[in-house]
Amino acid sequence: MFRVELPTDVAEHLYNAFADLPSPSDTEQRLAQLLASCSILPIEVLRELLFFRASPYASNAILISGLPIDHDLPPTPADGAPEPVKQGGISESAILTIAALLGEPVAYRDEKNGALVQNVYPTRSRKNTPSNESSAASLGFHTELTFSRTAADRPLHCASPDFVLLLGLRCPADRLATTSVVDARKACSCLSERQLAVLRTPQFQLMAPYSFTRTGDGSRPWSSPVALLRGPDDAPSLAFDSACGVKALSAEADDALKALTAACNDPELHETVQLQAGDLLAINNNRAAHSRSSFSAHFDGRDRWLQRVYVRRSIWPLPVESPKSYRILT
Repeated sequence: MFRVELPTDVAEHLYNAFADLPSPSDTEQRLAQLLASCSILPIEVLRELLFFRASPYASNAILISGLPIDHDLPPTPADGAPEPVKQGGISESAILTIAALLGEPVAYRDEKNGALVQNVYPTRSRKNTPSNESSAASLGFHTELTFSRTAADRPLHCASPDFVLLLGLRCPADRLATTSVVDARKACSCLSERQLAVLRTPQFQLMAPYSFTRTGDGSRPWSSPVALLRGPDDAPSLAFDSACGVKALSAEADDALKALTAACNDPELHETVQLQAGDLLAINNNRAAHSRSSFSAHFDGRDRWLQRVYVRRSIWPLPVESPKSYRILT
């Protein structure tokens, strides 16, 4: 994991640049404004982000500390507050700037109501679910998968983001969660050649993610048989979700799945962070799986609060909501 701390003067210059931006006419105007401010970032940070975006041999994740966020945050939403949940836009500008450097920021119609910048915080009603709104339950290792009822037969990895960005807004010391990342290459190095070969065959099913299935009848169907491992041996790509559900369809596949799960759960392979306010963690969703520990939530306005943005290298040829809302995928 590449880690960098932004100098204080850089953070201040970014804050002022974001605060001075005129109101955009649309999302593309805002992204254009934000790209114009990228010259404030140190050249070594820009270089690492471009390498991270393009190379299959780059780090599995990047942690950038010291990004500017809004000075006066309102209370953390307690239970499904309507958007927007805050007035300022400094943190949104910060996370979208990094997102635009990595590719195309996208949203999903069935996730967080199609919000491009998603607010992630614990809710009382979902504290034990396999969801980003949970707190009492940990989230096992997974890659971000997507599900659409209008394209129910589409494999869950086909429209998935290439990168997942998480920015800390409020992170009380007594309510911190740990986020752990495991590199697909390291996990695969722990498996036998036969187990790796089996993971490349369609002998597994994935359950539709919890957060994508709240509409309609709320059912969470299993996918058609899929492989969990793709790509070249020296740069493998994973697509699985032990938090939401994955099952093997043969004894041999079950052995391979258990071996993969054990490798991901090996603490020796983990890179773990506790996101603080202003910390941005960018994860390569193809080259790494990630997990989140359980944490204490009091639902009193002081709980952990992150923002999240999904990024794809390309939107085409996925179905979009409309010509005017082409960053919202369906």
